[in-house]
Amino acid sequence: MYGQICPARAIEMTWIEGEKRAHPKIDYGRCTFCQFCVDVCPTGALGHVEHYILTTEWKEEELELFDWIPLPEDMVRKFEDYRHPLAEIEYLEDGKVRYTLRDGSTFEFKILGYGLKPPAKPKSQEKKETEEEKKVD
Repeated sequence: MYGQICPARAIEMTWIEGEKRAHPKIDYGRCTFCQFCVDVCPTGALGHVEHYILTTEWKEEELELFDWIPLPEDMVRKFEDYRHPLAEIEYLEDGKVRYTLRDGSTFEFKILGYGLKPPAKPKSQEKKETEEEKKVD
């Protein structure tokens, strides 16, 4: 829903391990701050403020810091100065991502896929689940 309404194509839906629904991955370098995504957000997770600072020297590694998945509210609430919360993004092996915040704390998650529909499970995992269901019966 978010990605479809964004005129700047700054939003991509991202599936994260352990979550039942997709999360918006937002590229703030492309964002026009139009608030369309805020208007259609079904959970109220996205918001808008009148004041923001988006600054960079346009180095590739700095631009990557503006393309991120929103963090849990309690991790971001401590930053009241409207500065970008991320200090570093690390792409680890096997689809894992580690965010390091300005205060030094970290947040890790695994990306399962992108798009509106959940990623398909590998055939081997489907067989394993079917066998486990049979054992339970």
